[in-house]
Amino acid sequence: MAKKTVVVIGLGRFGSMFAKKAANLGHDVIAIDHNPKNIENIQDFLSVYAVADIKTDGKQILRKLGAENADVGVVAIGTDISASAISVLELEEVGVSTIIAKASDEEHIRILEKMGVDNIISPEKDAGVAMAYVKLLGGKAIIHDLQGTYIDMFILEIDAPPKLWNVAVRHSRLREDFQMTLIGIRRQGQLIVIPSADEEIQEGDKLLLAASSTAIDAFVRKFVDLDTSGTVLSIGLGRFGFNFVKKAYDLGYDVIAIDRDETKVNAAKNYAKLAASMNIVDETGLEALRSLVSRPPMLATIATGDDLASSLMAVFHSMDVGAMDFAVKALNAPHMKVLMKIGLRYTQAKTREKQIVLPEEESGSSSALQVLEGKVMGLEGVYLSIIYVPKSLIGKKVRESGLREFHRLTLVGIIRNNNFIPVPSPDETFKQGDRLLIMGAREHLEEYKAHIGA
Repeated sequence: MAKKTVVVIGLGRFGSMFAKKAANLGHDVIAIDHNPKNIENIQDFLSVYAVADIKTDGKQILRKLGAENADVGVVAIGTDISASAISVLELEEVGVSTIIAKASDEEHIRILEKMGVDNIISPEKDAGVAMAYVKLLGGKAIIHDLQGTYIDMFILEIDAPPKLWNVAVRHSRLREDFQMTLIGIRRQGQLIVIPSADEEIQEGDKLLLAASSTAIDAFVRKFVDLDTSGTVLSIGLGRFGFNFVKKAYDLGYDVIAIDRDETKVNAAKNYAKLAASMNIVDETGLEALRSLVSRPPMLATIATGDDLASSLMAVFHSMDVGAMDFAVKALNAPHMKVLMKIGLRYTQAKTREKQIVLPEEESGSSSALQVLEGKVMGLEGVYLSIIYVPKSLIGKKVRESGLREFHRLTLVGIIRNNNFIPVPSPDETFKQGDRLLIMGAREHLEEYKAHIGA
């Protein structure tokens, strides 16, 4: 793909990883941060940079650095919402065509949505949902998450259910019954990208299905024989932990949810068999935990925020009550190394063996890969792109688009007024301003974009 100019404002864990990945992919990176140490840490990856406060220097510093009309702007400021909003406005003022912003909470997301930001990324929320799938599907399926977009969309890779063997794609009813679209079939080591409507699904095939998390849950409940008899122990109910608990509940698992913050505990009560407020690092922490856990948990998820000591204590106490597996959120690389030192495993791939997750770093890297190259982390051969609906399709129905028939592409969803329509029906009509999430082989995407002048 063509070389792009990327502007990154904020070089924390997410922003730094996005910048480094973008540079490694061959793109030019312009960076701004108010902390000189953050610049120094990744200086070798930057084409040009400045230590500046975006709230006071704004357009002046962006223009000085040559950021006008850049291809992509990344606002990686999580805690200062005003600085985040100002960064978005300043990037728009200097003509940056695509803007991505990291959000720290629901209020931040709502503000960015009102501002019309192209992509909003919530690393902790996304990681909580994705890690729940990874650990709780029992190794019977693989989940690929689209962290380069803020939409609720995943790719489920799963053995073809016997009910679909020898059934042509057009008769599979995946779209009608589950609001899923088939983007690929793995067969004997080969990947068939966007199979034709007449392709028959065979025994031994692995299906790659794009769908919302709700649709995936319904499909899994119908076709995957999950053993949900075990209990999930969740300590720490921030965005990662809370979303892990919700997804475990959706999949049918019993959850014991713990946090020292009563408000977070109350929010989790609708999704947990038992929710309790307690401080895991108190001298009575282990005794209190034992009173809640009647049998060894099948999985302990630990997400105790920025406190390394409480994270380690939660891991040790979970081991003491017999936890059989772990999903632990690490704050940074040193935290990860300490967790590995006590025997937990880290893998970049989202497989069942993964026990440590670095939400900010992993999201920064995978988001750069998707936004700049169209690649989905861990999924070779399938690419994605978000494009504005071509004038030729406005007013037409999805069935009339010819995307699959003539271009070997599939429409995964439509973003309309910051609302996402997953796997739209064939009778959905394209409207002015729609953004289309399309997937397929790279050459077919490039041909189509050239065809419509995108």
